[in-house]
Amino acid sequence: MRKLSRKILSALLALTLLVSLLPIGVQPAQAEGLTIKIYSKYDLWDFSYALSQNTAGYANANVSLEQNIDLGSAAWVPIGTNYLPSMGPITFTGTFDGNGHTINNIHIVDRTYNPTPADDYRSSPDVGLFARLGSGGTVKNLKVTGSVSGGERGVNVGGIVGANNRGTVTNCTFSGSVNGGSATNVGGIVGQNGIGGSVTDCTFSS
Repeated sequence: MRKLSRKILSALLALTLLVSLLPIGVQPAQAEGLTIKIYSKYDLWDFSYALSQNTAGYANANVSLEQNIDLGSAAWVPIGTNYLPSMGPITFTGTFDGNGHTINNIHIVDRTYNPTPADDYRSSPDVGLFARLGSGGTVKNLKVTGSVSGGERGVNVGGIVGANNRGTVTNCTFSGSVNGGSATNVGGIVGQNGIGGSVTDCTFSS
């Protein structure tokens, strides 16, 4: 029993010594985002839904599109649209790599709607495949076809990203229609490109 107690005491002393050697003020490292592979529209929906609820690890996830997918023109909401109607969109700060693949037939129409219960419908002032990119957020090597409309509530409307705040959009194409409605900022790739936002090697065709 004494030997066991001594071993425990020795372990505690060693741990205390190790902690004392750490530099003062060192903060725990920020948790890394998840690694997510998208093979189907259902995988894309799962990712979008988890982000909409601000699930840990999704806002800064490393996402990879593994093959072309077809959304079949079904109604879609911008990725990052908060599930709660009264809340703004959740900013994506991770990486979405399309790997040269295409998301076909996206169909987004953002509008004011009041169903019962109210949280059954999500709406966002930032409208695009992604609602909003933040610092470090990247969408790259992606092709998208379909239609995006700002409807009644859209403020920033783009084919790939609604609002880009210090994020990066590169080597992306959007083919189809982007209709701002009453939106303030409209673009084929990015609706509103804020200070520090980068859009490079991208093309839009209608």
